[in-house]
Amino acid sequence: MKRILMLALSVLMAFCLWGCSNDTAENDTEPMDGGGDYVSTDEVAPEEALAEGAIGDCYVVIGDCSFTTDYEGQKVIVINYEFTNNGEDATSFDTETMTYAYQDGVEIEKAYSIEEGFDYELSSKNIKPGATLTVQEAFVLTSDTSDIEAEVTEFISWDEVTLTKTFTQQ
Repeated sequence: MKRILMLALSVLMAFCLWGCSNDTAENDTEPMDGGGDYVSTDEVAPEEALAEGAIGDCYVVIGDCSFTTDYEGQKVIVINYEFTNNGEDATSFDTETMTYAYQDGVEIEKAYSIEEGFDYELSSKNIKPGATLTVQEAFVLTSDTSDIEAEVTEFISWDEVTLTKTFTQQ
């Protein structure tokens, strides 16, 4: 609980400081590396969707998936993520990232009560810098045929880095 309160206060302070110091226009130009030339920030092409990459001080790979059922018999997708801590302090997947899954463009809810083969507690375990851990997230499916799009973003970020991977049901 203290962790959540401290995180909320940190976010509030960051917004306050950002609001006070942000005196540049949105479409300002930025100097390029190596010279006095400038490039407009709206001319930068968006990156293609990636299934792995840096999320803050961590590296995340959206891995494979499996299908199972929850305790109510609903079909569930279990997605594996490889989480590497490249920061200076111990941290967890849940602290650093937000995960989402969508079917037909609509977010589907997380599942926690899986009968077997799923350890939801791994995503909240702290790992030290340089360590890698495979964690899992499960989501209740709303359709037996629609593809599932998994997304990972940084928990709190000014960057808009989003990792995505699409899974097809068989």
